Amino acid sequence: MSVSLKKSALIVAVFLACRSGYAWLQNDAVAKQLARDERDFQTAENRWMRVPVELPSKGDPVSQVDRQARDDYWDNLIGASEPLSQPGARSRSMPLANAAPDLPEFGDLDDGVWVVGKIENYRTLLSASKRSVYTELDFRIQHVFGHPNVPSLSEGSQIDIDLPGGTIGAPWGATISYEVHPEKYYYQPGHTYLIALGYHPHGNFYTGGPSNAAKRWDVTDGTIRPGNSLQAYRAANKKSEIDGLPLNDATALVDKKFDELKTRQ
Repeated sequence: MSVSLKKSALIVAVFLACRSGYAWLQNDAVAKQLARDERDFQTAENRWMRVPVELPSKGDPVSQVDRQARDDYWDNLIGASEPLSQPGARSRSMPLANAAPDLPEFGDLDDGVWVVGKIENYRTLLSASKRSVYTELDFRIQHVFGHPNVPSLSEGSQIDIDLPGGTIGAPWGATISYEVHPEKYYYQPGHTYLIALGYHPHGNFYTGGPSNAAKRWDVTDGTIRPGNSLQAYRAANKKSEIDGLPLNDATALVDKKFDELKTRQ
């Protein structure tokens, strides 16, 4: 074998060894991340989203037009590269926002729909394109702050809050857990929340914003408690006006802030 051929063979061998080593490092990193997720899910408030849910077999409570709009929304935001029935499907993670913990706690009351309500039920859905899975909460309204320009929103009404991800028994026989990552703080069925929501008229549904930056407090036991890491930071650093207050007192305080906002406008 000539010197040049020996060099070429050596280069190829080194390349393959490096490539193999890189692949091993990638696989090791993935394995470590999965192990961390398994550990964190032991106490994660969204561990209920890992329980497989059978897709609804009866009539959809949502109109066909609204369902298509919701499917399109989640396909565009977190939809996989191809249908999840395909082995090559790759997920697209939910974008995060800057939490901005030092901004005023109630500095943007006119941005969103502020309510108190309880999660009564939920369903998990596969979009028509089979590219995304999302979860829908049945949220019963107990109090509405201010006078949001939203149809059919009043005390006692039920609205749908959509969340990214969920786990389903897929029609092709597989169990698909899509975009479910451990969250220390999250929505929990049966819990009551004070929350600011975004309304989507095209599809007639609500979302709560990126989990790390949402305006969300758990009030299930009648006391204001952090509903995500942003509110936990504010509570720990004495930057919250309502943390620890009885729900009635917090409701009165936020009502007053909305009245003051209306006076200024």
